[in-house]
Amino acid sequence: MRVVHIASRDVIGGAAIAGYRLHTGLIEMGVSSKMLVDWKASGDRNVHALKRNTSRIATLRRRIGDWYIRRDFDRYRDTTLPTLELLTDDRNASGRDVVAKLPVADVYNLHWVSGLIDYRLFFAALPQMQPLVWTLHDMNPFTGGCHYSAGCERFRSACGICPQLGSQKSSDLTACIHARKSAALARLGAETTRIVAPSRWMEAQVRSSSLMRKFEILRVPYGLDTNVFAPRDRSVAREVFGIPRDAKVVLFVAESVANFRKGFDLLLAATSNGLGNGESAVLVSIGEHNSPQMPPSCISLGSLGSARLLSFAYSMADVFVAPARQENLAQVVLEAISCGTPVVGFDVGGLPDMIRPGLTGLLAPPEDTATLGNAIATLLQDDTLRSRLSAECRQVALNEYGLAIQARKYQSIYEDLVQTSQRLRDGLKPRSRLRLPSRQPPRSHPNKHSRLHFNTDPRLKVSHW
Repeated sequence: MRVVHIASRDVIGGAAIAGYRLHTGLIEMGVSSKMLVDWKASGDRNVHALKRNTSRIATLRRRIGDWYIRRDFDRYRDTTLPTLELLTDDRNASGRDVVAKLPVADVYNLHWVSGLIDYRLFFAALPQMQPLVWTLHDMNPFTGGCHYSAGCERFRSACGICPQLGSQKSSDLTACIHARKSAALARLGAETTRIVAPSRWMEAQVRSSSLMRKFEILRVPYGLDTNVFAPRDRSVAREVFGIPRDAKVVLFVAESVANFRKGFDLLLAATSNGLGNGESAVLVSIGEHNSPQMPPSCISLGSLGSARLLSFAYSMADVFVAPARQENLAQVVLEAISCGTPVVGFDVGGLPDMIRPGLTGLLAPPEDTATLGNAIATLLQDDTLRSRLSAECRQVALNEYGLAIQARKYQSIYEDLVQTSQRLRDGLKPRSRLRLPSRQPPRSHPNKHSRLHFNTDPRLKVSHW
């Protein structure tokens, strides 16, 4: 069985890393897995970077297409909220290149594809009854452009009046994006398409969306290499990073500390009165630290590119904090618990799937910084509790988030889709829908479209590598 993962990147960014980990897990199981990406940063020979058409006509077409898209976004330059994280278009001026270089596969698995595919071109080019899996790393595939809705629920209907764009029009850019996505996704067969949500929260969001609720939606948590993300000797880990051995360490990790959604400002508010009743405690952050909020007392380690080095960083910490305002199944939390580090976070998104009070950490109500601060102090002061949670964290990671566990579930989904597709081609009724067992216990009208147009031939043939 040939599986091709399509993603904007391979190992840069949380979504890219998640897709790449699945790809490597499948290869370890003997599945023929390859990736087609826009930006390749790994040395993996099974990851192929997209090669664009460099002819004059193709280059001119891309420039014109990019100009139209930028123009549409520039209309909201003065009204966009400063806390907007990311909002992207369904169109892509390089969309023809993706279609032209699409390799033959039994199953395509889409990941984070913003800035890579053009929805209309891509889905029009797929053969009928082509098995397709879409792993949702954020909300963008079923919204009018936002990657996280910040509490807005207009994606359940048709978007428009976008609060993040500061728009008051029902026919704004998000409504147009939503309408184009709806038309493109209508080409997909419900029998041969599966949407995979990593968390219970993401599963609930996509089930309520107007764009994707017609498809079968499955929940498969992320997986990671528990041999790489494993508990390390704390003394050695602290020596590596120059952290005092007798200090109590609170750790925060994000690709960018300045990302409003990740909530570093909430962590600072929670620890404004100290980190625990006279304890010798320090706050350590990992990630791009271009935040004006960074206090002098915080030790910034910058970005760590090595997974093994990250495992030492998690192991040196007494408590890991995830103060996000909105989140899917945060991989930094999975990495922390796999290294045996208890986690404190807000009860938002997919965090409660991993942070289980009294088992792997403690939860606070959303944006309740006082309770978050108390939870951090509780773990710092109670060595016995922290030690027990540490052992539970590691066991949960081994039982539920091992890479082989995730890969086996995806392999089952792929095989079911391929069999269903073959039965449809043979004119037979497909079997009943696949149900995946869960190891986790249950918790007690747009106006006219943009003038950007491409000529698409749905008979376009896929290529071989």
